[in-house]
Amino acid sequence: MGPTVAGKEVAPVKIHHQLTVIGELCPVPLLRTQELMRRLKPGETLAVLTEHPQAARNVYDWALQNRCLLAVYEDNGIWRLILRKPTDTRLTSGGRGQ
Repeated sequence: MGPTVAGKEVAPVKIHHQLTVIGELCPVPLLRTQELMRRLKPGETLAVLTEHPQAARNVYDWALQNRCLLAVYEDNGIWRLILRKPTDTRLTSGGRGQ
């Protein structure tokens, strides 16, 4: 199965940036994701890779709150979250890891 959002498969998207936070523990993955997302141009995408389920959940929750989650999937213990910087909203710094 490919990437999904809310259980529905989504089409592949072009990834502009990748952030690998494998080996990083909370709240570092969320903080690094937030920092990088603030620097992206509206419409640019970011793939976040982590093996830590709680880090994936924190990034997922924050991305949903900020309307920037495109897709998420897990393969062999590695979570890949695909985010797109929105054009019509300011990103918040809230999240479970804070």
